[in-house]
Order: sequence, then structure tokens, then C-alpha cells
Amino acid sequence: MITVSRRNIFIPQEERVIGFYGDSKVNTVSFDIQDPSADNYTYVLYIEFEDGRTNSVLLERENNLCMWQIKAEHIFSSGIAFIQIKAISENDEIWHSPKATVEIFESIEELSGQYSPTVLQQLDDKINEVNVYADTYITNITQQIVDQIDTQNFVTQQQAHDMISESIDELVLPLNRRLDGENPVTE
Repeated sequence: MITVSRRNIFIPQEERVIGFYGDSKVNTVSFDIQDPSADNYTYVLYIEFEDGRTNSVLLERENNLCMWQIKAEHIFSSGIAFIQIKAISENDEIWHSPKATVEIFESIEELSGQYSPTVLQQLDDKINEVNVYADTYITNITQQIVDQIDTQNFVTQQQAHDMISESIDELVLPLNRRLDGENPVTE
């Protein structure tokens, strides 16, 4: 656990590495705030990367513990990063800790410069496929209702509602199968 005492950050050697570039929600860094007035403050963590870019994260608090659940969008690059805690009291009193260093390991994803476009494209393609399938299905059901009205098979509002509800129920299972990667046989 990282300790913050008298506005200084003390990081044990075994906690200097906070994860890999691209990790998300797999590591939580805890800060033990050893300040008698800690309850009166909101804590913000500032992160500065070697290339000069910065980010900030509002820390979650439980008594004198502040937690940072690291998300992919918090980390801009691998390498050495500086962290600094800013504390803001209810009466706008502000203090900053000195900077401390942490390390983010590189990942193949970062080194390749790809940033997972293949995976993102696959997910986007699957969503588009499901949207096309759903649009086609809804168009067909709508046409069936229109055809019944055109052939003078009188359809009440309730009958149309029931037909649409049944059709939506029939649509859900094939859509779930498509999202799971299956290709159900369509009628």
C-alpha cells in the first residue's frame, strides 16, 4: 500500500509497477492517507507521462484509504510516470504532494501501434451485422402486418400489438445467438 504522510508519497518498491499499458480494471492502487484532517478532503490523483501529457482521476475514499481503480483510459503510455496527489478541503484549502514515480510496463498492443483496431473492427462488424439482421426482420414483420391489412384481414390495434410482441420475442433469441458468434438459420 502506498502511504501519504505529511503530504509526501511513500511507495514501496514492490508497488512501483502499476500494471501494463492497456490493462483496465484489473489493478487498484490504495493510498493510506495519514492525515488527521483526511475526512475533510477530496483527493485527486494527477498523472504525468514522459511525453508531457497529463491526466487526472478523482480517488474513491473509504475513511483514510483512497483507491484508484486503474482503467485503460487513465494510462496514455508505458514507461515512467509521475503521480501527485492534490487534496481539496470543503473550505477550498488545497495542498499538493511532491511528485512520485511509478512504472507502467509496455504491451505488444502498444508496441505494434495497433491499439487493437482488429478487435474493435470485429466488434463493430458484429454490431452492424446484428443491426442489419434486426432491421430486415422488423421490415418483414411490418410488411406482414401491412399485407394482412391489404388483404382485408382486419387487424385490430391489439392484434397488431400482439403480432409485433411475438415477433420481437422471436427476434431476441436469433440476435443473442448472432452476438455470441453463431449463425442461426433464418426462415
